[in-house]
Amino acid sequence: MSRKEYQRKYYAEHKIECTRGNKSMTDIITVKNDLDRLSRSLQKTAIDYAKARYKLSQETVNYQLAYALAFTETDHSARVDDRKYQATLETQERYSDYLMAEAEVDSLKQTLRTLESVLNSTQTLASLLRDEMHMVYTN
Repeated sequence: MSRKEYQRKYYAEHKIECTRGNKSMTDIITVKNDLDRLSRSLQKTAIDYAKARYKLSQETVNYQLAYALAFTETDHSARVDDRKYQATLETQERYSDYLMAEAEVDSLKQTLRTLESVLNSTQTLASLLRDEMHMVYTN
């Protein structure tokens, strides 16, 4: 089966209308606008992700330094576990900041994955429309 025959069969089975004129052009313009929008969103989210990763690294260092300092300032005659608990209590705000930064990074990472998936789907749709236009105008 040739490619053209396969396309015709596919379009017929899925009831995809191959028409000349405004509908196909409107679809192409819509897909192009979607691709542009998704591309901008992906770029912005990538920049936000890089900033969030930087913030996470700062919060990690801040928490670890605060914990180490709090641990060394505890009563040295106390048990090690008690010293750890005391240091944890004293650095809970830094730890909270660290966890918030980590959650932001995870959220942005998931957003990037979602945008990439939608972008891939839209590119597939663009390819189908391009093939449709080619088939309509070559027949």
